[in-house]
Amino acid sequence: MVRTNLQFASLGEAHQVIMVMSAQKGEGKSLLTANLAASLALAGKKVLLIDADLRRPRVHSIFGVRNTLGLSSVIAGFCSLDDALQTRDLDAPKIVTVRGNGDGPQTPASDTLPPLTLLTSGPIPPNPGEMVASRRLATIIRELAARGFDYVFIDSPAFLAVGDAAALAAVADAIFLLVNLKLTNRPTLEEARDFLEPLPPAKLGVVTVMDDAGKGERYHYYTQNT
Repeated sequence: MVRTNLQFASLGEAHQVIMVMSAQKGEGKSLLTANLAASLALAGKKVLLIDADLRRPRVHSIFGVRNTLGLSSVIAGFCSLDDALQTRDLDAPKIVTVRGNGDGPQTPASDTLPPLTLLTSGPIPPNPGEMVASRRLATIIRELAARGFDYVFIDSPAFLAVGDAAALAAVADAIFLLVNLKLTNRPTLEEARDFLEPLPPAKLGVVTVMDDAGKGERYHYYTQNT
């Protein structure tokens, strides 16, 4: 449902680089981003998922891939971008829970579907805020976007805790907000609104989880005009 609404929201617009945001940690943003990226890849899209949370990275754990090299390694100049990229075959996706240490073997690309491309966080650096705000990161995102991906997803840190997300938003075409209604109250939502309003990317909408109104449904999607 989120994938379908995202595609409708982007009709006629060049929303290639999309950043998924949440106000607080633990709301489920990384898992939603991983499933959304996988869903689009399974639909035949060429998709890249970047873990830009250099404080509490989760993407490598979700997909069970190594995290020895990643975004932090490329920014610091320890390896090339191509050395840090990994591919994940999604013929038999297993994206349900976050577990594992992230050092599992790399899965070969599928012959029938475009593999999902991953750029994990890499080792946690001593200066994540400075790395995220660096010109080098913006250059990396632009270089990756130029490689012909249909979608480039950026998984970012919770923005009310640290300032990393505001710096990352400068390189995104569009953003949408994940809200866990069991964790987020109205004052926090108002603070999130005030934070997001001046950011330059297009605001595609809000995805809610743990929404009692939906009962059995996992996600709800609201456009920015709702």
